Amino acid sequence: GKMNLKELLRNGCHVKDMIFHYCYMMEYLSNIESVLSEVNANELNQDWQEPLAAYAHAKQMRLQNDSVPFGFVVVMDIDGATPSSLSSDVMIYLKQAGDVNSSHY
Repeated sequence: GKMNLKELLRNGCHVKDMIFHYCYMMEYLSNIESVLSEVNANELNQDWQEPLAAYAHAKQMRLQNDSVPFGFVVVMDIDGATPSSLSSDVMIYLKQAGDVNSSHY
């Protein structure tokens, strides 16, 4: 798609760096953004303390592996991706990111 991973990796970024960033982004999305979005949708007229308490409770449920009644979906737009945009590092990154996603999200 629009992101040129091949060029990024060729210019000094490493697969390890990309996986770290991917994990950081996924943790933010799953532990903060999706929780706060749900809290904000359900608690529009509450002060900040109750949504924060709801967030803390939802995070605790997630840490205990209980089901949380909301979540998120990541959609990757690969429009314009071609075989020439792939390299061994890009394939390694995509595989490792997929493995992280399957194992933890």
